Amino acid sequence: MSKPLSDHDRRKQISVRGLAGVENVSELKQNFNRHLHFTLVKDRNVATRRDYYFALAHTVREHLVGKWIRTQQHYYEKDPKRVYYISLEFYMGRTLQNTMVNLALENACDEATYQLGLDMEELEDMEEDAGLGNGGLGRLAACFLDSMASLGLAGYGYGIRYEFGIFNQKIVNGWQVEEADDWLRYGNPWEKARPEYMRPVHYYGRTEHHPDGIKWVDTQVVLALPYDTPIPGYRNNVVNTMRLWSAKAPCEFNLKSFNVGGYIQAVLDRNLAENISRVLYPNDNRVYYISLEFYMGRTLQNTMVNLALENACDEATYQLGLDMEELEDMEEDAGLGNGGLGRLAACFLDSMASLGLAGYGYGIRYEFGIFNQKIVNGWQVEEADDWLRYGNPWEKARPEYMRPVHYYGRTEHHPDGIKWVDTQVVLALPYDTPIPGYRNNVVNTMRLWSAKAPCEFNLKSFNVGGYIQAVLDRNLAENISRVLYPNDNFFEGKELRLKQEYFVVSATLQDIIRRFKVSKFGSREVVRTDFNKLPDKVAIQLNDTHPAMAIPELMRVLVDEEKVPWDEAWDICVRTCAYTNHTVLPEALERWPVDLFANLLPRHLEIVYEINRRHLERVAAKYPGDSGRLSRMSLIEEGGQKRINMAHLCIVGSHAVNGVAQIHSDILKATIFKDFFEMEPNKFQNKTNGITPRRWLVMCNPGLAEVIAERIGEDFIRDLDQLQGLRQYVNDEAFIRDVAKVKQENKLKFAVHLEEHYKVKINPNSMFDIQVKRIHEYKRQLLNCLHIICYYNRIKKEPNKQWTPRTVMIGGKAAPGYHTAKMIIRLITAIGEVVNNDPVVGDRLKVIFLENYRVTLAERAVPAADLSEQISTAGTEASGTGNMKFMLNGALTIGTMDGANVEMAEEAGDDNIFIFGMRVDDVDALDKKGYHAEEYYNRLPELKQSIDQIAGGFFSPKQPDLFKEIVDMLMHNDRYKCFADYEDYIKCQERVNALYKNPKEWTKKVIHNIAGSGKFSSDRTIAQYAREIWGVEPTLEKMPAPDEKP
Repeated sequence: MSKPLSDHDRRKQISVRGLAGVENVSELKQNFNRHLHFTLVKDRNVATRRDYYFALAHTVREHLVGKWIRTQQHYYEKDPKRVYYISLEFYMGRTLQNTMVNLALENACDEATYQLGLDMEELEDMEEDAGLGNGGLGRLAACFLDSMASLGLAGYGYGIRYEFGIFNQKIVNGWQVEEADDWLRYGNPWEKARPEYMRPVHYYGRTEHHPDGIKWVDTQVVLALPYDTPIPGYRNNVVNTMRLWSAKAPCEFNLKSFNVGGYIQAVLDRNLAENISRVLYPNDNRVYYISLEFYMGRTLQNTMVNLALENACDEATYQLGLDMEELEDMEEDAGLGNGGLGRLAACFLDSMASLGLAGYGYGIRYEFGIFNQKIVNGWQVEEADDWLRYGNPWEKARPEYMRPVHYYGRTEHHPDGIKWVDTQVVLALPYDTPIPGYRNNVVNTMRLWSAKAPCEFNLKSFNVGGYIQAVLDRNLAENISRVLYPNDNFFEGKELRLKQEYFVVSATLQDIIRRFKVSKFGSREVVRTDFNKLPDKVAIQLNDTHPAMAIPELMRVLVDEEKVPWDEAWDICVRTCAYTNHTVLPEALERWPVDLFANLLPRHLEIVYEINRRHLERVAAKYPGDSGRLSRMSLIEEGGQKRINMAHLCIVGSHAVNGVAQIHSDILKATIFKDFFEMEPNKFQNKTNGITPRRWLVMCNPGLAEVIAERIGEDFIRDLDQLQGLRQYVNDEAFIRDVAKVKQENKLKFAVHLEEHYKVKINPNSMFDIQVKRIHEYKRQLLNCLHIICYYNRIKKEPNKQWTPRTVMIGGKAAPGYHTAKMIIRLITAIGEVVNNDPVVGDRLKVIFLENYRVTLAERAVPAADLSEQISTAGTEASGTGNMKFMLNGALTIGTMDGANVEMAEEAGDDNIFIFGMRVDDVDALDKKGYHAEEYYNRLPELKQSIDQIAGGFFSPKQPDLFKEIVDMLMHNDRYKCFADYEDYIKCQERVNALYKNPKEWTKKVIHNIAGSGKFSSDRTIAQYAREIWGVEPTLEKMPAPDEKP
């Protein structure tokens, strides 16, 4: 059995990073001490590990700022077309190591911290994950930002700066417990607030029709405060921007009733308004990526990697007597996302910067991210994620860009147009975070908006009687950015959620148009007023339907404020916006009640009605007499409560619509968007998701990165397709040994972590069988449970047989209101309680629930996995990105032909992936025939035994009926048909066991998978978005450093 890495080996400099220069190390150490003393106001006698982390983060950030400014200057000078990627999620994870990688600083930082006596890895672990996303959507957005920068695209990510990202998960007594992810509690050194660009976002009110146009009046305003985060390209000197909006209540918010009697209510109201960015419910050719989630994770190590500072920082901290890894662990995860959506946004930011795109990420700066999960007596318990409680060294508030956001009010129609009046205003305060490209001198920006109540909030009735109420109103306004909405894939028409969506959109569009109008970097003079050129300079990407309000809001700005004729404005809007769909689950699609719209955003409702009227005229002209098609394609759903179908709005108002995996895109065209595809087939595309290789290989698995670089060189980090060159080493004995050795070292390290944090001693030679993702019925953690029980029963039946040892790890958070998901967690922990304490089984089978799964934990788990479980029912998972991370890091996949699994099988080869179960056509056929669970229950003895054990209290002896609801669901109401795939799944797991007994053949298939992973780089995804949707060209060229002549 391999031994854990020694301290010396752990600090070993890998070839990917290069050697640290003595001058760099000396300078890094000097800067580290300077920041420790003057930025943090600490000396070595009183400094904590977190202080050391912040000192290191500020040191790395210095290498971003010059490139960041230089990048923005370059964009203004060259005036390229800009791409705006709009997403409600940017799941960024940590920034530090990624930045060091992209800026080629990792080795120097590692050496510097080492010489300072610090452990680089420990310092990186101190960084919070920026979890501004629920999952794939937000992480995709983050990867896209990275790829845009790395491809040299002038891309911008626009979203919401959630104060609380995706919740932290704790496992207490086997149960998931959620804790709020207060990822900003220590501050964020990567972002820069831009209050000068704060924008008002209007809601509610009414419209007034005047001769000179329509005015939206009597609105309620929320100010959108942008936070810019640099997105550095990979070693190309490009640093793009992710701008995330934070909701702020305007000074005049709800001042009408500011008197003594209403003081308390006024305070609460202020909190409510700013919740738009608190809850996660992340003049060139610029890309604006708007997302309500940016699941960033920690920043320190990522930044050091992208800036090539990691080694120098490590040496500097070492010389200072500090442990870099301990300092990194002091960083909070920025959990502004639920999972894949927000993490995708984070990967996209990294790719945009690494590809040299002028990309901005815009989102909400949630005060509380995704909750922290605690498992108490086997149940999930949620705790608030106060990630900002210690501050955030990576972010920079930009109060000079604060923007007003309007709500409520009414519209007045005047001769000169329609006005939205009598609104409530919330101010959006931006916080900017730098997003460094990989060693290309590019640092883009993620701007997250935080909601603030305006100073004059409710002052009209500021008297003794209404004072209390007025204060409460201010608090209500600021609730807009208070917390991230946990995602349960079930749409609920919450007014606060709609406020969040409009908040980020309104603030971001004000920011985009301000930037479009100015002439050069740093200028505030308006020189560009021809909005027909907007699509040539601006690309706005809507990350799911959450930012769909960008379409009617852009129309409102163009028509009502800029006096552009409707037809011309609509052409501009369509050519500027593009929409990414992330789900086919009908219950997850956003359908907002018209009544809610009429109250909160009255002018926008009028605009949506007009868009729909003109849209249906076009449909009727093309399909005369087809009333059914008119009904199906309408933006307004009739029958019962009228609702606005936001996906239909996105399709009609965008020039491009894409799915996120080929099978997903095909399903969209054949089912839920069939009518739209038939009418405009050229509008529909596919853009298979990707992950940034900087975070998900170089940073989290440096040992594997080194082994690969020794064979094919280091260029694969920016061109992942070069991994195909590993196929020539499939039968190379030395390479097989090296790959297997790295895997075993990663397993040993993770085993130590599990023993320290979960108090479970596991067999590091066992197969690490991992399923980590949000807990949801369609992801079928229950099917995994049924296999665990089956395997347990087989071992008990034949204890002397040579069984393949397994350690099954399941992790993920259940949305707090999702009862079934919480029961699934309780079942998993209950199974673990029985299996892990059975002496007959011993270390041949262990079951561990990974409490509080988040980006930072993923960075530990993914490199250690042997088997990746991707077992959703065919046709339900849009893409998935966790599957790609496991594949790249040398795990084999067992999965259905769903999402990106299909393309992974194509790239790795069908013989190198374990595919089982129904295909999409089989599921459809079974739906038509009728799925009867009892048929499988009666036919399959092992399945019957497992279900009877669950139902009979075998795993819950003190509460025999504890899992009755789960059994009833599986037997009578299982939409995702676990039993139908059970038999094939068990047989497929038997093939897995057989192969694992042959380590050499197993590792050969691992090599095939790694070699086939190139397609799944977010750089490839972003390059396709850039060329085929945004109309900009990525580049791998390195931008001149700030001290170089261009």
